[in-house]
Amino acid sequence: MTIADRRRLTIQEAEALLAADRRIADMAQVLHHAQGLGQLAQSLRTLRFTLKVHFCSEEAPDGFFDRA
Repeated sequence: MTIADRRRLTIQEAEALLAADRRIADMAQVLHHAQGLGQLAQSLRTLRFTLKVHFCSEEAPDGFFDRA
């Protein structure tokens, strides 16, 4: 991310991005500690849905990547 890109982000947008990244990192930890295939499969489904929503919002018109 360039300096100009950073300036375009408001504090609230930056905090929202960090919060989303933390949620995804937390979900990865759940995967690491999953016990049994059922729990692992459910955790993977949840992570997949979360990642899909996350990247769709970043790649949408006027999303994070549209700011460059």
